[in-house]
Amino acid sequence: MHGDEKASGAQEAAIRDLGSPTMTDLPPPGWYDDPTSPVNERWWDGERWSEQTRRKATTEYEPRAGELRQVGDYLGHAFGMIRKRWDDFLLVTVIGSVLLATISIALVRPVIDALDFSIDEIRGFGSTQAAQLIAFFVLFMIVAVGLSMAHYRIAWSAAIDESVGWATALQYGIASTPRLVGWVIVAILPIIIGTFIFVLIANAVGGLGALIGIALFVAVAWWAIVVTFVPISLVIQPRGTNPIRSSIDIVKGKWWRIFGRLLVMGLIAGLVVNAVTAIMGQAVGSSVFGIELIVDEQGDIEIVKNLGNGLEFFLGALVFIFMSFVGNVATFCGVTSIAYDAMPGAAAQSADSDPNQEWM
Repeated sequence: MHGDEKASGAQEAAIRDLGSPTMTDLPPPGWYDDPTSPVNERWWDGERWSEQTRRKATTEYEPRAGELRQVGDYLGHAFGMIRKRWDDFLLVTVIGSVLLATISIALVRPVIDALDFSIDEIRGFGSTQAAQLIAFFVLFMIVAVGLSMAHYRIAWSAAIDESVGWATALQYGIASTPRLVGWVIVAILPIIIGTFIFVLIANAVGGLGALIGIALFVAVAWWAIVVTFVPISLVIQPRGTNPIRSSIDIVKGKWWRIFGRLLVMGLIAGLVVNAVTAIMGQAVGSSVFGIELIVDEQGDIEIVKNLGNGLEFFLGALVFIFMSFVGNVATFCGVTSIAYDAMPGAAAQSADSDPNQEWM
């Protein structure tokens, strides 16, 4: 694959017959033809074969360096990642969904049980319920971030034909959660500061506030696309690089094209997820929130709790969370496909690196 990395004929023979060579005969660490597969390369650590494999370079369509694919090729590339690693995506999604559904039944169900609803007011909400909802929100965000990073790790491995299993990806997701949370906080600070400045200026200048609001909206929309690429930039780049800088480089000069591709991917994923969720939701028979609005014969509206038993509530939460993550997987692969095209140097770096390198 790389001329300077290919072993000589004698070295390759030594690899294939590990019983005969001495230590000095063994080739240096690198990617070599996999003796067990004609379409793969396997990592040789200098002494023995590892479990790490990757596909050989193919003649499949690849865009020029830094160029985005056409929309049709983009969708095919993104959904191709899901096809390559569907089992890893599925296992990570199931594990995360079960965990979050368990958290929901432990923290959200008691809150809803304690409330009495009417059109005019909600009674029964106190400090205990507030603490439970805060705990749920914190735990939900931590788990969701970890699962997102695991999904991005799987997506990137699919993009570069690297062998990374669900367990390794999940471990990576857990370990990288603090980094992503920290960088996202840094990334949203400009939005918070910009909004604060807008409020101050709008109050001071009156009629110009609308124009300033439009300008701020445009800036926030541009920055939101940049922030979208922070997680995949963390996956691609080793520790020590600035993912915000990398994300800006991805978006620079391509904002509208990237926005259009992500919009198309979101619409497709949303339609599929909503259709499947509706079907599965009917089968489960209970929504995650279990709140219904009933109009009686006099036209009065009555709020009724319909949580079902514990199993029904758990299954309802499981369906809702699982399908949300399924839709996110498509979006994650869409983001990864764009990053793969826009950062060809990073793709080459990842392909040439030692698979045992520390990325967390």
